[in-house]
Amino acid sequence: MILKLLRLFLKKVILIYILNKMIIINLTLYIYIFCLIFFVGIFGIFLMKKNLILFLISMEIIFLSSNLILIVSSFFLDDSIGVIFSIFLLAIAANEVSIGLALLILYYRRSEFLKINKLNTIKS
Repeated sequence: MILKLLRLFLKKVILIYILNKMIIINLTLYIYIFCLIFFVGIFGIFLMKKNLILFLISMEIIFLSSNLILIVSSFFLDDSIGVIFSIFLLAIAANEVSIGLALLILYYRRSEFLKINKLNTIKS
């Protein structure tokens, strides 16, 4: 029962039924969607220059959209190299976030605020 529901869900994600015809979503639609997510992350970086947490979230959105492009393109090309490379990139991004959050916590304990323009005081 659960496998049938999962199989039906996967078919509905990849295939769209319009007037009893099956139309396969092509790669360009996925690339457009993930590029839109990528530009939302870039817009977040330029918009939230003062808040460090939102800056880190925007960076993660950029990393995840590039990973999703790799995964979808490797799915359409029947190649597993894109998936393997995206797993390595996810591991690197997780390490980057853990180090960034540790530095963020230390900076907040020391200065009681999280402003990027006040980060020059951390040099001492």
